[in-house]
Amino acid sequence: MKVTVSFGNPFTITFYTVAVMMIGWAIGARWGHTLSSARMIFFATIFLLLHDAAIAILLALFAIKVASWGGK
Repeated sequence: MKVTVSFGNPFTITFYTVAVMMIGWAIGARWGHTLSSARMIFFATIFLLLHDAAIAILLALFAIKVASWGGK
């Protein structure tokens, strides 16, 4: 069995993540755009990108593991 794993373009993934976080920031605008909310959106974006990278790595490891089951 041959398994091919490809990852998306990092620019588009980053753009999507930032867009989702900015929508959340816009929804929270009634509480005012403050410096602390700008910091929170920055850290939330970083953590969401780390989460996406971790899921991609785990998916790749799982695909490799499943591919090794094929001949046994």
